[in-house]
Amino acid sequence: MRFVRLCGFGFMAVALNACGSDGGSARVESRPECEPDGCQPSSERDLADCETLELNFDKNTTIKKGCYIATASPSLDEDVRLTLAAGVTIFFAEGTGLQLEDGQSLVAEGTKDDPVVLTGMQQRRGSWNGVSITGSEDGGDDYNSLRHVTIEYAGADGAGLAVRDAALGLEDSTIRESAHHAFVAYSSGVGFSRNTFTRNARGIIAEGWALSGFDTASVYGGNDEDGIETHFMTTTDLTLRNLGVPYFIGNSSMEGATLTVEPGVTIVLGENDRLHLKGSQLIARGTAALPILFTSEAGTPGSWYGVDLERSAGIFEHVTIEHGGGGTTRSANVLVDDWQATSLAMSHCKIRNSAGYGVAISPGYGVAMSSLTSVPKDLTSRNEFSSNALGNVLVVSGDSN
Repeated sequence: MRFVRLCGFGFMAVALNACGSDGGSARVESRPECEPDGCQPSSERDLADCETLELNFDKNTTIKKGCYIATASPSLDEDVRLTLAAGVTIFFAEGTGLQLEDGQSLVAEGTKDDPVVLTGMQQRRGSWNGVSITGSEDGGDDYNSLRHVTIEYAGADGAGLAVRDAALGLEDSTIRESAHHAFVAYSSGVGFSRNTFTRNARGIIAEGWALSGFDTASVYGGNDEDGIETHFMTTTDLTLRNLGVPYFIGNSSMEGATLTVEPGVTIVLGENDRLHLKGSQLIARGTAALPILFTSEAGTPGSWYGVDLERSAGIFEHVTIEHGGGGTTRSANVLVDDWQATSLAMSHCKIRNSAGYGVAISPGYGVAMSSLTSVPKDLTSRNEFSSNALGNVLVVSGDSN
């Protein structure tokens, strides 16, 4: 699985940068190759009865039900809304796509029995570019809505569907057979309900603030490589829901907020990345049946730095934290920084395979060692520590901080 660092990803033409190596406990198995015609829609590519799509829209336009061919990428004038009625099918030629910019908007109102279909003239991944929506986050007249829409065989120039700084409602829709990612969400104005992202080369890229819109009724699996690739630097609360696929998280931080991780979630960190909380709270409550996993992309000790709790509260139940301890200073899977203002509660957890310590506890700058007289009660007796290179628990004196 290749890891995308979101802090530098381009829009639509997403950079696919490899970090780390394949393997390890976070690897997602690829789906089997399709049998001949096994991934094709039931209908044939018969375009004889299709009309040629108008290529310039200078006013609000509704395209009526029917079959259309886009020989070039359509263009919209400023503040124009394009509406696709139920039953519209558009076949896009190679190298074309549908791109909307600030003030322009797209409304595609399909139904269960009469969906809107945006597809390629060839039934192969990457046969057209896809749909890109940019710059209308204030909503209002330029709100975008896709209901009962299928986007397929796209991804020649990035994701099948990409949204940046735009308001988008996406419901009961399917994105499949993209040559790259199914969906890129770089916007807080994305609302989700009952969508399917499957049979694409890769899953989803989403900036942290977009994750709140992802619902558990949608399907995110069945791609060649499954996962939600994300990072966040936030001061607002965030919940990582169990979506049935792992979260691949780049270097991330939170200040003055709460990060909640639901039971069954797997979080995969990239090489030399850390999860840093300052004045915040991390609540990771798994169960025996649905444990939570923090691991690394490479699957080797020290390949990520670990969870850093700085003046923050950490609550871990039925959690495995492994392969951290990168770096040279107080390296550990879990670093408790400034114990005077930090609380750590752990039970039924597995802390293992650190290149440093399992847990490192610092009383903080200028704090005498006498103020931290012992390892937190039940830390070692209620949890399982194994294969941590420098030891299970380190308590650092104030003088050595």
